Amino acid sequence: MEKSNLIKILKSFNPKEFKEFGEYVYSPFFNNNESFKKLYDYLKKHYPDFESVKIEKEVVHNKIFPGVDYNDDFMRMLIFNMTKLAEGYLAYLRMINSEWEMKRMLVYELNERHLDKPMEKMMKKTLLELEKTKRKTSDWYLTKYYFQTENISYLRRKYLNSFEKFLKEAPLEDLHEEFTAYYLMTVLRMHNFLLNVKKIYKFEKEAVSFEKAIETLDKKFLNKTPLIEIYYNLNMMLFYNDVKYFYAAKKKVFDCEDLINPGDMLDILINLQNYCTRRIRRGDIKFAKEVFTLYKLEIERELYSHYGYLHDILYKNTVELGIQIGESEWVKKFSEQYKKFLHPEVREDVYSYGKAFIEFNEGNYEKALEYLSMIKLYDINIKLEVKELSAKIYFELKMEDMLYSLTDTFRHLIANSKVLTPNRKTSNSNFIKYIKRLYKINLHPNAGDLAEVKHMIKKEELLENRLWLNSKIEELEKKIKK
Repeated sequence: MEKSNLIKILKSFNPKEFKEFGEYVYSPFFNNNESFKKLYDYLKKHYPDFESVKIEKEVVHNKIFPGVDYNDDFMRMLIFNMTKLAEGYLAYLRMINSEWEMKRMLVYELNERHLDKPMEKMMKKTLLELEKTKRKTSDWYLTKYYFQTENISYLRRKYLNSFEKFLKEAPLEDLHEEFTAYYLMTVLRMHNFLLNVKKIYKFEKEAVSFEKAIETLDKKFLNKTPLIEIYYNLNMMLFYNDVKYFYAAKKKVFDCEDLINPGDMLDILINLQNYCTRRIRRGDIKFAKEVFTLYKLEIERELYSHYGYLHDILYKNTVELGIQIGESEWVKKFSEQYKKFLHPEVREDVYSYGKAFIEFNEGNYEKALEYLSMIKLYDINIKLEVKELSAKIYFELKMEDMLYSLTDTFRHLIANSKVLTPNRKTSNSNFIKYIKRLYKINLHPNAGDLAEVKHMIKKEELLENRLWLNSKIEELEKKIKK
């Protein structure tokens, strides 16, 4: 039973939910099968660990049906039906915890049963509550659309023989606007996501046509609906790579922060952060402080908790960028304070990377290498980051053989990757090229033209670690002048 869906569902229950599920099982309204009650009582003794030896089918059968010969088909069916009961409880939880779903189902049933007075009262009250909602998300518009659809269905029945009265009372224009707003918000958000994916990974699937979505965009929605205006600007920002749309989206976010729910705010900030990162790679250094401000906003508002954990990319980027723009003391506190919010599977690896970067910044290169050696290379991004930081450490330690060996394997990793986009490959390959050239000049100031390398870096459109390379050029310029 250990790998069964039943055990997986039961493990997901917190103690309150597990206890309530027992009440659900014992309720004659939901269940009148005594075998389920026996199974629940037995499993209750082993919650939440459910040790594999204790929940083997044969063991469970012998405990709850002593003296009865084991029947595998019967146990399979019992587990299957108990799983259905647990799934029913999950659906029940979602229903009672949803702000609007229970009311929507009630309105539907009242209408179906022609209970007109309670139906009218419920509809009026619900629509009033919806209008008072401050944060109008895509789900809000869809919910409003569902209620208005039911309202129209009721009015058509009520004025079956008086179409003029129906037309007068039916909220047909509202229905159209609500569904259009939901459609635009959903399509713009999805297209925005796919545009981002295409900039980060090699992703060939076509997105919903941006031009078609924009064709349906009535400008009045931009003024009425902050989220549509924000996602419109984010799409334009990505589609045309025009910085004015970045600032327009950012301004609207800060102007309407109290109208945006945490989930949408997180998604919007991530989009703005990714754009800043790409601008930095292309040499627009002023975006370093822009993106750090956005990182801090996400952290201070605890928006990362929307996904349950602090994302490893946010943690690493905050540490790395914060160090590079002179926020080292803030970064040190952040790295320790927020370690516990990282996902357990990557917590130690991500923390070690952050510590390695902090030690590197303080000149403790051996200590930084020690932290890097603790990291499991769990995806392509951490592989790239570890190699980049290792290369910078070897540069500082003047470990020529190690640097050249690492840059060789680094180049192969980039070339052989099937998920990195051409732009990501180019930006990392350029980093390898310039760190090697600067290394030669660092050892032998007359071995290369520093001014030429500086000019090339400035003109380079795609480049990782631009801030660090620029700092090395400044150091070398001072060294050569002496």
